[in-house]
Amino acid sequence: MIEHESVIEPVRELEKRGDITVTYIFPNTGGVVNFQDIEKAIKKNTALVSIQYANSEIGTIQPISQIAKIIRKKNPKTMFHTDAVQAALSLDCDVRRLGVDLLTLSAHKMYGPKGVGALYVREAALLSPLLYGGGQEQGMRSGTENVAGIVGMGAAVLEVSNPRTAISSVRVRQLRDRLLKRLLQKVPEFQVHGSLTERLPSNINGRVPGILGADLVFALDQRGFAISTGSACTERSQEPSAVIQALGIPKQEAQGAIRVTLGKQLTADDGEKFVKAFASAISFLKNAKKNMI
Repeated sequence: MIEHESVIEPVRELEKRGDITVTYIFPNTGGVVNFQDIEKAIKKNTALVSIQYANSEIGTIQPISQIAKIIRKKNPKTMFHTDAVQAALSLDCDVRRLGVDLLTLSAHKMYGPKGVGALYVREAALLSPLLYGGGQEQGMRSGTENVAGIVGMGAAVLEVSNPRTAISSVRVRQLRDRLLKRLLQKVPEFQVHGSLTERLPSNINGRVPGILGADLVFALDQRGFAISTGSACTERSQEPSAVIQALGIPKQEAQGAIRVTLGKQLTADDGEKFVKAFASAISFLKNAKKNMI
């Protein structure tokens, strides 16, 4: 229930057509799926399991290799897909170690070009192409290749495998932990969504009770900082995040959720400026709310 729209919407479309039956699994309150729930959901006719490696909104990381072992044991014929788009920059995406049949990546999440991605397929015979034509991409995706995008993604992947990237991830995690600590000191009512341990190093997601996420996004934008209320793909929607609601947070409270993502260029000074701006924005919105009553 916390999959990205690129996975969950095609599944819902197939479900509407009556082509497939779907079992949706909810995570625990920390945003991590339960092994027993996965094992229980797998039947003799289960064709595919899809679990996102790391969530784009709340940053929680799923134990993919352990899930793969459960699937193999319960039904060896079931294919296992993981959306590793958000994970690729800071987590091990070795398909052999993960034990997956299918894995998806996107270049722009690794500081590569937008509009290009990659699909790992353990056995090409498992899939039928969506596009037919000249037979490019080994017949899996016909159409003239985006050569510049492919080369750019290749360069991004090489940079990810550079040891310097691992060091950068450690630095970002340290900055994130310091930023979160300072946020809680300045705004003690800030509530964090998702696991604090099984989490991407660059992610903070939470809410301040009584403050709308959209209002906070606007107030921080005026102070020079860009945050979001959900994934970039759903930012225009007025509906509260389905991911946050899947954690058991009521719809009205979910409207307060905001996501802060730290980039590799961020400095400790930037973090401190953000904390001050965040506290200022919260104070401004609280006062504005009082004056409206």
